[in-house]
Amino acid sequence: MAHLAWNDAEPAATTFKSQQRWGAGLWIALGLAVVVGQLMRVRSDLGGTPLLSANDRSRWSTIRSLVDHGTYAVDQVVLRPDGKRDREWYSIDMVKHPGPDGKEHFYSSKPPLFPTLVAGLYWVFRTLTGATLGEQPFYVVRSLLLIVNVVPLAGYWYLAAKLGQRWCRTEWEFGYLMAAVTLGTLLTPFAVTLNNHLPAAVGAAFAGWFVLRIVTGVSCRWYDFAGAGLAAGWAAVNELPALLFLVMVGWVCLRRSTGLTLTAFLPPVLAWFVAFEACNFVAHGSWIPPYMHRSDGPVLAVGEIDPPEDATPGKCRKH
Repeated sequence: MAHLAWNDAEPAATTFKSQQRWGAGLWIALGLAVVVGQLMRVRSDLGGTPLLSANDRSRWSTIRSLVDHGTYAVDQVVLRPDGKRDREWYSIDMVKHPGPDGKEHFYSSKPPLFPTLVAGLYWVFRTLTGATLGEQPFYVVRSLLLIVNVVPLAGYWYLAAKLGQRWCRTEWEFGYLMAAVTLGTLLTPFAVTLNNHLPAAVGAAFAGWFVLRIVTGVSCRWYDFAGAGLAAGWAAVNELPALLFLVMVGWVCLRRSTGLTLTAFLPPVLAWFVAFEACNFVAHGSWIPPYMHRSDGPVLAVGEIDPPEDATPGKCRKH
């Protein structure tokens, strides 16, 4: 069996050629220009916020409520003081259940770990600038998305450029790769909203980077296994299908080193899942995410409907 080496893609050089550096830089700059330009143009249908859908409104309402009101309950965000819906913040991606005070409250149905982490950034941003989501939504949302979405996305593009330099045999291949990753995936339009797909994809990309280092023998140090576990675990807690990816990464690491997999790869994975469950329990009083609660509620009434006289069992009436 042929051994896969990090630089098997010769004649590609082991460092960026001048044209590759320029090409990668231009594609990344173009991708960033598209993302940032669109980010600065986004606004809701009503025009009062840059929140595009019920999906990101659900997450932002949790972030605003945590920092501005100190609770996961989003009633004070999605409802006006008169009890009517605030159409700029109201979302269908919500659940309602008793809170710590015993009263019914609205909560986002999205897993709370990611919004909780973004809420930490919002708290720092509000402390430094005094800007709030309620009073200056455009300024705050756009600033935070530059940190949460655009910077990680640029890091993913940089990793793709580094891998392309290693494995692409021609400049055409390299250019095609950079065009595809910067402008040819849904991550680029996703970058203008707060969503779980982009952070999961970036986590998967970084996990792949560390796995390649491990399997090609470039580096099999403890920090490579830890990086793979940290990135793959992050992908899994943000995107349920990435659980299979996490298992695959863990299996590859286990094949290379059982000891490092158990001592370096596994701890950050467990840490992510503990954090995921802890946030969910604090927010909802349950270990199960709210979108997995599918059982029917209590029966309120039972009624009988008499069939029409001309109805024949097993047949449809003609109209």
